[in-house]
Amino acid sequence: IPSKPYMVSISGKNIADNLQMLQKISSTIESGSVNIAAVELNLACPNIVGKPTIGYDFEQMEDVMKQVASLPCFSGSKPLFPLGVKMPPYFDRPHFEMAAAILNKYKHIV
Repeated sequence: IPSKPYMVSISGKNIADNLQMLQKISSTIESGSVNIAAVELNLACPNIVGKPTIGYDFEQMEDVMKQVASLPCFSGSKPLFPLGVKMPPYFDRPHFEMAAAILNKYKHIV
């Protein structure tokens, strides 16, 4: 196992990509072959041409967080690894509050 822990940042082209990457990371951590200390899920970049940034599409953001939370690596009393969520900047208070409300629903994993 590498002696220094590191953080992995992921940003798939769709939710299926993100879920698959999180499952692969979970398997890798469980195997003990790497020292992944945390994972960042990037919801701040527009990854699909013609689609809004997930962090600005609150309905899509809720769906992503719900699906991520349902993964086995987050189902126990303590997640297998810390998960950070990279968010875009919010310039209006209502947007900040909407994003915070979604993330607070999943504070057991983020």
